[in-house]
Amino acid sequence: MSKLTKLEISVLREFCENFPEYFDKSFDFDTVENSERSFSGKGFMTELPTIPEFQTATHIDRLVWDKATATINGSILVGFLVFLEDGHLSAVEGFTFGESWPEMIMNFEINKD
Repeated sequence: MSKLTKLEISVLREFCENFPEYFDKSFDFDTVENSERSFSGKGFMTELPTIPEFQTATHIDRLVWDKATATINGSILVGFLVFLEDGHLSAVEGFTFGESWPEMIMNFEINKD
């Protein structure tokens, strides 16, 4: 169990900005604890804890958002999926496009389309 990383927080904030009618973009993701993160070698999956503030899109059964990408450490392009189940933000996944996931993220930039 761990806190969210700065990268995960940035992706989740980007998601919330894209759906302001459902999610308060001022929610403090820095306070989220008890997230479960696993690594695959090419990326990660972080399951979010059940938090009432994440349960705001109650009429949406399932949504997978794939509109975010970032550049990590200046050259590694990565993509993200944000999962919404039963109206609840449930997970964020990050993945490379063939490269190994870096052991350390020195810097990143969320790509704005």
